[in-house]
Amino acid sequence: MVNSIHAIEELTENSGKEFIIIEIIRSDQTEVSLGDTKKPGPETKPDIVSIKIKDSGIGFNEQNMQSFCTLDSEYKANKGCKGVGRLLWLKVFERVHVESDYLEEGIIYHRHFDFDADKGIHNDRKAQSNASHSSTTISLINMKDIYRQHARKNIETIAKDILNHCLWYYIRPGGAPSIKVKDEETEVDLDNIFEDLMVTQESPTFIQIGNHQFSLTHILLSPRSANDHTLAYCAGNRVVTEEKLRKHISGLYGRLKKNSDEFIYYCYVTSPYLDENVRIERTGFDIEYDYPDIFQDDSLTFKQIESPILECIKSYLTDYIQHNIEAGRAHIKKYVDTIAPKYKPILPLIPPEELIVDPDTSEKDLDLFLHSKTRDIEQACIKEGHELLKNSSFRDTEQYMDRFNKYKATIKELNKSKLADYVINRKSVIDLLEKALEWDSTGKYSRENIVHDLIMPRGKTSDTENPDTINLWLIDEKLTFHNYLASDKTIKSNPLIDSECTKQPDILALKGFDIPILISETNQFPLPSITIIEIKRPQRNDYNEGEDRDPIEQALEYIEKIREGRSKTDVGRPIPSSEAIPGFCYIVADLTPTLRKRCKIHALQMTSDELGYFGYQPQYKTYIEVYSFDRLVKEAKERNRAFFDKLGLPCS
Repeated sequence: MVNSIHAIEELTENSGKEFIIIEIIRSDQTEVSLGDTKKPGPETKPDIVSIKIKDSGIGFNEQNMQSFCTLDSEYKANKGCKGVGRLLWLKVFERVHVESDYLEEGIIYHRHFDFDADKGIHNDRKAQSNASHSSTTISLINMKDIYRQHARKNIETIAKDILNHCLWYYIRPGGAPSIKVKDEETEVDLDNIFEDLMVTQESPTFIQIGNHQFSLTHILLSPRSANDHTLAYCAGNRVVTEEKLRKHISGLYGRLKKNSDEFIYYCYVTSPYLDENVRIERTGFDIEYDYPDIFQDDSLTFKQIESPILECIKSYLTDYIQHNIEAGRAHIKKYVDTIAPKYKPILPLIPPEELIVDPDTSEKDLDLFLHSKTRDIEQACIKEGHELLKNSSFRDTEQYMDRFNKYKATIKELNKSKLADYVINRKSVIDLLEKALEWDSTGKYSRENIVHDLIMPRGKTSDTENPDTINLWLIDEKLTFHNYLASDKTIKSNPLIDSECTKQPDILALKGFDIPILISETNQFPLPSITIIEIKRPQRNDYNEGEDRDPIEQALEYIEKIREGRSKTDVGRPIPSSEAIPGFCYIVADLTPTLRKRCKIHALQMTSDELGYFGYQPQYKTYIEVYSFDRLVKEAKERNRAFFDKLGLPCS
């Protein structure tokens, strides 16, 4: 096709009726491949096996024939032609047949020949013709299977693909000849498609880069013609490379709008400098992307070419992309206000030119985007802190104080964000706990393992588990502070206790004084408390007498076993009077009839809200509290209500 366009341009006198016709020839197979359709149907077409391209160009005169017979011919080098394109014909098709009428010395001759990989050019015949004007028909015969099965089938799709590939010829001064695609009785005119898809074409913009001039043509196309905004670099009247613009220009997302029309933006760049530096196969340019010495030997790097071109495009699109930028920021604000308030203190710290996202960005990608920006701010803040410490000799200067105050303000906002994140985590834990206490799809309640893991992962200790996964604050805020915590671990495995007992309390917490006893051997104080937490399966109703059936008796037995051991520091020094350590037992379970009966037997008092029991067991020196799951959730919400309200989080 491009050769046909050039052949028409070579005519010394154009009649105004120049044309190119692409004819599709299909197989007669009854079984057809699907091509660009997803499933068989009445519109499914047989495979395309051959293609004919007929043009009204200058034809295969002696000069053109000699060029065709010469590999790497420079005959049409000024048009970007390198004399190797015809080899691609034989990559896709088995053979080529050429019929051409051309004018030479006032006489019209007819020439035909064949071209294939085995024999090259053969059967060349030349004779005087009865034709009234020049024309050429090139038949590309028998498409190879590997290409045939992936080739387009629908004529409208093929016509649009051809237009997209040759769009530059329609955009350039002088335009393109009439081009039509024929498929049996159906015919599609590319001029009509072009008129339908074109929204706006601007006059070229010229910019000077170094000693070279570049021309930019701005095109607005209907979204039906293309999927993405594109920058195309041209040479020799052909598109050489294309780049998607969204990775270069913030806010260039999806379709843009001009009045009521939606469009996709294209920019075509041309320059004699690009013509001179295009590669022989026309797949790129022999231009270095970057090197240190700018404009060395009057040459440009691709980076030096690209930067001013992108700035020019940004300037042209400013009004169009502003809507996207505002919509993206509104999307971020809504996400932060309703889902991720932890980022609210961070937003003012992000430069406006960086706070730009696609309005259709998912919540997951928004979280990743804002998390990345938060990390950037934190790293910059750490760097600034070190710089301020280095410059201590200038602390009395106004410039230093200004930097210090900005640094302090940034630290304050970062801390707000971290606190918000902590509060949101608490809200999520409460929500998950409520969900875990509901019936499942079979009408059964969750096993205690699920609730247990929310409060403290099983089989873990405070030495091995991430503090963020330990949620003892659900039961009592003071349980957040402890020296040692073990979940579903034997008493024997506790490093602070010398005991052979292999019983496994659900949760065992040993709390030291203000100075943790594990720091050094000199802190040989008695442990101030032992806390045992027992979690039972929701709606369990088979409690009875005996250590294995009574959770209160079970917890007291754990306390007794711990006191029988000899507590030590982490380096093995004994801690005296460990048998007098006060105990605290928390039983977390639903208040079913059998559990209420056990509470009365142990002389525990009912709480005012009737959602729990409490009491003191003097023989064991232990305070006991029985928590219903409902009370656990209710009190956790109440304790955190002020934080949730501040962040705009619902409490129910």
